[in-house]
Amino acid sequence: MKRFMAVLAAMAIIGLTSTALAGSEEPARTAKPATLTGWIVSVNTTSREVVVFKGGPIIAGVPSNVTVHTNGSTKITIDGKAVKLADLKVWMYVVVTPATGTAKSIAGQSAPRAMPL
Repeated sequence: MKRFMAVLAAMAIIGLTSTALAGSEEPARTAKPATLTGWIVSVNTTSREVVVFKGGPIIAGVPSNVTVHTNGSTKITIDGKAVKLADLKVWMYVVVTPATGTAKSIAGQSAPRAMPL
């Protein structure tokens, strides 16, 4: 009986180990980069920066504006068409990817979008 229980316990351990190892072989999923969405407050073509108001109530100590840095490889579009940084306009709604660091893309919308209060 003791030998039977030992064999049964060994089989259970092997079964659990193989299940755990099989699950670890799953390919890593690529997470979508976080985005910053909001309305353009200012565009500075000299410093290649765009200030974006991300919306929401203005709370002391919590920034509502985010400065977005761009470089020569930042893809800038309006309604899906490639444009220059200077073509972005104040209060244009934009989606910036990634949310932090130098922007890889800024997608603007020419149609007005209501700002939340």
